[in-house]
Amino acid sequence: MDKNILECSSLTKTFTQGENIIYAVNSCNLKIESGSFTAIYGASGSGKTTLLHLLSALDNPTSGNVFINGKDIHKMNDADVSKFRKNEIGFIFQNFNLLPILTAEENIMMAAASNPSFSKIYFDEICEHLGIKNRLHHMPHELSGGQQQRTAVARALINRPKIVFADEPTGNLDRKSASELIALLSSSNKSFGQTILMVTHDVSISETADTVYNMEDGVLTRIK
Repeated sequence: MDKNILECSSLTKTFTQGENIIYAVNSCNLKIESGSFTAIYGASGSGKTTLLHLLSALDNPTSGNVFINGKDIHKMNDADVSKFRKNEIGFIFQNFNLLPILTAEENIMMAAASNPSFSKIYFDEICEHLGIKNRLHHMPHELSGGQQQRTAVARALINRPKIVFADEPTGNLDRKSASELIALLSSSNKSFGQTILMVTHDVSISETADTVYNMEDGVLTRIK
């Protein structure tokens, strides 16, 4: 099996602004090894979140290809893309995106709905690892920001996805909670073998990763 779980080539996303063409993502090439922790940092507006959305099939490129586990995700139909995202991709959002009317446990379990390979043992192990086992029956508004984000991480990991995408996962956390979350992501990467790709504006956080890229004006450059 190819050691690279994700590859993209000449990936480009453009927008038209009047008579000008804006390159949000400009001919990016990227290879991510299975089981690695990769970080992409850059300032707001650099294109890193747009790139993450292209890589995770949340948006379509203007040109270029994205392969995950050898599958060209942008050549799938809508139904296959939805199934692929559910079964093989985990996503951690900056704003948590927890449903306010569900408990922490119910938010996590929604991602595992109709998954025949769901494991209660794995569920318990993840929640123990993330330190939320005693908060599962609480509603999101009863959780701290850090606990909400940990719940979102558990939701992203529950189906044992091939790769987890994290979009500014510490953006709404204080420095202490942010550092704890990054440590947990790094630990989950090592403990569960999850491949993680994170985008962040904080270069100090990105230093935790195995491989680090900088993104500026839509151009991706490897720095570590």
